[in-house]
Amino acid sequence: MILFISFFMFSLAFSSSDAVAAVVGNKIILKSSVQEQVNMFLQRSPSSSVVGLESSVLNHLIEQEVLVYFAEKDTSLLVDFSRADMIVDERFDFFKKNLGSVSAVEDYFGSSKTEIKDVLLKEARSLLLAESFKQKLYSGVSVSYNDVSSFYLSYKDSLPLTPFRYNYSIYALPSILKTPSLEKSFATADSVFAEIKKGLLLMGFIVFILVETLDLLGEELLYRSLKRQLFP
Repeated sequence: MILFISFFMFSLAFSSSDAVAAVVGNKIILKSSVQEQVNMFLQRSPSSSVVGLESSVLNHLIEQEVLVYFAEKDTSLLVDFSRADMIVDERFDFFKKNLGSVSAVEDYFGSSKTEIKDVLLKEARSLLLAESFKQKLYSGVSVSYNDVSSFYLSYKDSLPLTPFRYNYSIYALPSILKTPSLEKSFATADSVFAEIKKGLLLMGFIVFILVETLDLLGEELLYRSLKRQLFP
């Protein structure tokens, strides 16, 4: 939705002194529009890195305009515009909340409430059009575990850093384990954790590995071992 706000600001706040950042078909993207979205993103996430942010924002804006451009030419595309009015109300309420009142919104954009909502409706329809076209493009695409692993290993050095965080659940299953099963459970837990530390195993696939490699009685010990290593 941040992208949508930026499109709207560009549509109303055009100035003859503004510079053009990009042209897509018959649409232009202004530098002020890019900067406005950068500022808005930093307000919401002040701790985020600004390195490459402006370039990323511009690329997203261009992508949206490209999607709209081709979506408008696709006569077979079916778009549900019933959400447009809801999006308009949400966006106008967002502006009113941040600026304080309806009159403040009108003063900020130099347009009446009706004119603002007309632009919002046009941009909302473009947004829905782009979303529908993207869904159509990706509907026949499937991604396997090997595809994800290969991509990660190829680009892991260029992927953005994320803070270390873990989400886990512990299920206490009373059981009586013999020594061989006990050793097997701890060995598997150590192996899984080692893979995580090396970056070769994605957290989303741990549950799959647990089910495939352990029996029901061994799961409790695996969770306990992982908890001990992740949160000593």
